[in-house]
Amino acid sequence: MTREERLEEMLHHAYERGYYEQVIQKSKEMEIQNPKMDFYERWEKAYHVTKSEFYENTPGQEQFN
Repeated sequence: MTREERLEEMLHHAYERGYYEQVIQKSKEMEIQNPKMDFYERWEKAYHVTKSEFYENTPGQEQFN
């Protein structure tokens, strides 16, 4: 699986769970803080950080992935 395909799956998962917009925002923040960070690394990190925050702050949500 390519990095692009993996990113697409992560963003689809975020959309289904309801934290897609937060991933977008986190990625933008990370780009400002570190503009030289690799594109895919930034998006993957933004996804994982946002996912963790989402499940920590949302009661009744179970993390399956």
